[in-house]
Amino acid sequence: MIILRMAVIFVFVSGCVRGEPQPGAAVATMRGSDQIQRSQKELILDAVLDDLANNPDLKSTREFYGTDGEKHLVLIDGPESVNSWPADYQPVLPGWTVTRSPEGREKDLHSTRRLGVRIDQYSVESPAPVKIFNSPIEVTVLNAGGSENGFVIGGCTVFYRPVIVNGKWVVQFEGSFDP
Repeated sequence: MIILRMAVIFVFVSGCVRGEPQPGAAVATMRGSDQIQRSQKELILDAVLDDLANNPDLKSTREFYGTDGEKHLVLIDGPESVNSWPADYQPVLPGWTVTRSPEGREKDLHSTRRLGVRIDQYSVESPAPVKIFNSPIEVTVLNAGGSENGFVIGGCTVFYRPVIVNGKWVVQFEGSFDP
């Protein structure tokens, strides 16, 4: 984490590094044999999902709200959320199956817990000041499945800050809050 912060400070102090994507720039990504264009927002959301799926600090959160060992993630769209997942967003998350579901849909209680993620805040264009619980990106991890393997309510809010490292969008995990 210290190395990542030093790299971010170096990039910030030294200015733009040649060859890095500029905000709003689309980047070509390979999916299968097709090349597709990815927007800045899609690349940042991919980085968020990658961190949620692989960050060791979030392992217990994944296991609590999802099912240990299951590689299925559900993008939750809130009914009144202005920060819903983009309608045409197709995540790049190798090894995982990703589906979508509206928030509040009827759950099959006889199925196992399924890891769900809802966007609560996405304000990358106008970054929030650095202080606890006020990150540009906030997502909630929750159970989007049933309760066959244990009943779970509520959710865990996870905080992120997007940065460019070595020409690639990544996110800094800034903490989580699980009341």
